[in-house]
Amino acid sequence: MRIEKLNYQDLLQGGDSAFDFQNKLFDNFSDIGFVVLENHTICEELQKQFFDACKKVFELNSEIKQGYQIQGFKGQRGYVGFGQEIAQNAKAHDLKEFWHIGRDPDVNNFRTLDYLPNVFPDEVYEFKELGLTMFFELEKIAQELLICITKSLGIESDCFFDSVESGNSILRALRYPSYKRSEILDKNMQENSIRAFEHTDINLITLLLGASERGLQVQSIGGDWIDVKSNPNEMVVNVGDMLEVVSNFKLRSTIHRVLDSSVDCEGVVSERYSIPFFCHLSSDFEMNLGGKFSLPEDIPITAGDFLYKRLCEIGLIDK
Repeated sequence: MRIEKLNYQDLLQGGDSAFDFQNKLFDNFSDIGFVVLENHTICEELQKQFFDACKKVFELNSEIKQGYQIQGFKGQRGYVGFGQEIAQNAKAHDLKEFWHIGRDPDVNNFRTLDYLPNVFPDEVYEFKELGLTMFFELEKIAQELLICITKSLGIESDCFFDSVESGNSILRALRYPSYKRSEILDKNMQENSIRAFEHTDINLITLLLGASERGLQVQSIGGDWIDVKSNPNEMVVNVGDMLEVVSNFKLRSTIHRVLDSSVDCEGVVSERYSIPFFCHLSSDFEMNLGGKFSLPEDIPITAGDFLYKRLCEIGLIDK
């Protein structure tokens, strides 16, 4: 099994090319839950500039970075320190630090009033503008892909549009720092060399830039681990738990993980950067599409309650 590569320009072209793209997207999301997009619309220059800004941010000393980890924000905006997030049912915390950028609250939009304001570092002035630009560019692509999916599911093409447009989506500037395996990993875990433990994503759909460096793996139905292979200017896209539920489990939110695949002869693992965009619905969105199907008892009705439950499970919110 392999992760199929789709040409995003086929979707934009319309006609038979777009119809073929739509069918391939649905088939892959139903089967393995992942695709790789080539020829997407995020320009190389924006990617380079934002990656450079991210590196500057994470190279700030720990005291400065911790100053942007705001008590009460529960990791939803600003900096989240190394080793704080843990995958559901994992034995240890992930070996990463990250910075969250989201939609600011808008007094004219009731759906956003409970969102937390963004936090940006004064020391890297360009991070704010580049981060917000990247956020909205990725949201546009997510919307186009979701329209494809609604057509295949046979529901209204704008089913998600307004909710995503007001949704609590997150752009994560993510760094897996360099470390020496023997010093940071517990002895019974060193053989696995896992940076991010196996998990599924909480959200509707995830768009990931920066997956060209080896390490990301997807678990097949049979339990085998499949390497995700992409080129530097390509994007990995996958189904999240919310979309699996909202599709009445027709689409598959797949388990994946990140390994520390680049290690030198002394056991030192190189740092790794990536930029995932977690596309979320607004909190009031009904996961059963307003009663069109029944949800299992353990799944909350609204997207907001669903998100809260999962954030508690991964350690970003105390119950």
